[in-house]
Amino acid sequence: MSPEMKQDLLNLGCLPAKIAVHYHGVPGNLIHIQKTDTTQKLCTILMLSYLDPVKGHLFALKALKAIAKQGVSEFKLRIVGAGHYEKQIKQFVSAHQLNPYVDFVGPVKYLSPAYFQEFSNADIFLHPSVKTKDDKEGIPGSLVEAMFAGLPVISTIHGGIPFVIQDKKTGLLVEEWDVENLACAIKALMDNRWLRNQIGNQARKYAESNLDLKIRELALEKIYNELIGN
Repeated sequence: MSPEMKQDLLNLGCLPAKIAVHYHGVPGNLIHIQKTDTTQKLCTILMLSYLDPVKGHLFALKALKAIAKQGVSEFKLRIVGAGHYEKQIKQFVSAHQLNPYVDFVGPVKYLSPAYFQEFSNADIFLHPSVKTKDDKEGIPGSLVEAMFAGLPVISTIHGGIPFVIQDKKTGLLVEEWDVENLACAIKALMDNRWLRNQIGNQARKYAESNLDLKIRELALEKIYNELIGN
């Protein structure tokens, strides 16, 4: 999946010759997003994932709480998905009076019109992954789909994410649990439509050239052919 995961295998004692790094890709040809050019002031931030601690929902909400404390109110976080951590996330939102800023959408069918509509309506895609005691991410599929959709992505230096996002070019990256810098990154994109478009366009170009499923299939076939040849 990523060089970072390769290192994990090496640390466990796996022989280097037995490891091939390969990212599977996403079906970019199916992702056709028509963004509506609007002058509305409300900034829509999208989190689309399974509701699990590793996805960083509480990290994101702490950053948004810091932004709200600055007197900024013209934003809305849409949390799309379901999972065992939903109760804790909702409790945090209520306990910190963040209800006016957060919509819980629930699950949507993968690659359905409703799924793509979430990308179409969003201004920023937020996926601040964090390590937990038992889990960490590789390269989140929804993050790559957001890149294909031309959305500016804010994420973390975590797992394989830095291998597909170049900070300040194809997305913005912060350290895990750095609430202050995550808030700054979100605010920077909220305040600058040109920057959102610039990063989103560069993310789309990178994804189309490197992360499409068909491209990755050819790379996987090459690995198989080399094994057969050996």
